[in-house]
Amino acid sequence: MTTQRALDAAGTQRLDDYVALWGLMPREPGFQTNSAWLQRVSLKGQPAMLKVARPESDERPGMALLAWWGDQLTQDAAAANGWEPGFGAVRVLCRDADALVMAEAEETPSLGDLSAFDDRAAYEVLIQTARALHPHATPAPSTPPSNPPPTGLVPLTAVREHVFGLPAAGEACFDRWRNFAGSLDVMGPAPEPLHGDIHHGNVLRDTHSGAWVVIDPKGLLGHPAYDFANLFFNPMDQPDRVTQMARMSGLADLIAARANGVAGRREVLEFAVLYGGMSLLWGWNDDWAPQRLKQFQMLETLLESA
Repeated sequence: MTTQRALDAAGTQRLDDYVALWGLMPREPGFQTNSAWLQRVSLKGQPAMLKVARPESDERPGMALLAWWGDQLTQDAAAANGWEPGFGAVRVLCRDADALVMAEAEETPSLGDLSAFDDRAAYEVLIQTARALHPHATPAPSTPPSNPPPTGLVPLTAVREHVFGLPAAGEACFDRWRNFAGSLDVMGPAPEPLHGDIHHGNVLRDTHSGAWVVIDPKGLLGHPAYDFANLFFNPMDQPDRVTQMARMSGLADLIAARANGVAGRREVLEFAVLYGGMSLLWGWNDDWAPQRLKQFQMLETLLESA
């Protein structure tokens, strides 16, 4: 989960520079996360968010991908490229290599708010939105987009290699997983640009159009099934809701029936287990790790019977 903190001096200067460069009007004080400096702004009267990648940040591939998706999802391009109306990626209003301004999207009610969305309703939105990002990932691919994806997207093979090198990868609970993950074809027959972190908090409603859109992509490249895997572990702040075998099994069936480029229930579960192990290793020392371990092991059990 992303933690917001007070802005440091470097962030203040960088945000001020971009406010001046792009003629933005600040609406609230800026703040920072581990990877970016952010500020709510207006651009020509339109509410927006300014995001500047920090020097050591891994945000840049995702920012480039967000802008590319925005180009693909313009109304004229949507019909030609097969994008689904009402779902997609947040609109990028300005961008350079280190920063972007994206249209404001509504954070409430969140898709994780049970009083507003039960699991079925939330999954419909999440799966349709992820599906809209992969219109060409089908058994018989349609015409590829005329505008090629940005360079610099991180292959899932590189992500896997990095995770295998983390200290906790030698723990006994990962013994079977290491062999499984190492043999899984994570790129697929036709690698797709991937968001890499689709969950209830990263899909919002566009304030202007009403479309459901993703924010904060990681900017990866690989098998499209990976973009549905994090749904099994969210909302993270509701572990008792997530840690239910029947819920996981039903979600696997729903993704298998609706997702583009996914061969069936077993493939859905394979990538859920892959992501479960990766995320557990990333957060091995975090407070949520014991609950994630339970969820990971439940998914391993489901995969064994698939």
